[in-house]
Amino acid sequence: MTLSDPKTIRAITGWLEAYGLSSIEIERGGTRVAIRVQSVQTAHADASDVGAPIAGHVLAAHPSRISAEVVAAGEAGAYLRVGPMLVAALAPAPGRITARPADGTLLGFGDIAFTLEAQ
Repeated sequence: MTLSDPKTIRAITGWLEAYGLSSIEIERGGTRVAIRVQSVQTAHADASDVGAPIAGHVLAAHPSRISAEVVAAGEAGAYLRVGPMLVAALAPAPGRITARPADGTLLGFGDIAFTLEAQ
């Protein structure tokens, strides 16, 4: 497997999409590749659960901001703290956040980061 081969990059991208992952960084033999994909999710008429993109401790808002109850598509509805890093859990559609775990709750990958009622 050669990281610079377009077939390899397409295969890795397919795996990311298939497993609902948004990015990966691989370093091998002096070559470093970072691949990021953006998933497109359809909005549900009712509420939908948004999964945590990574395991970490949930925060309702970025430490320097106030938490939002209404979000646009692509905006953060929650953050996951992993050591010094924050990873946003993004809203797939515009809506109102109706539920979110308490700040500091440890979530695993895919656990519910927030519930979004589509608008």
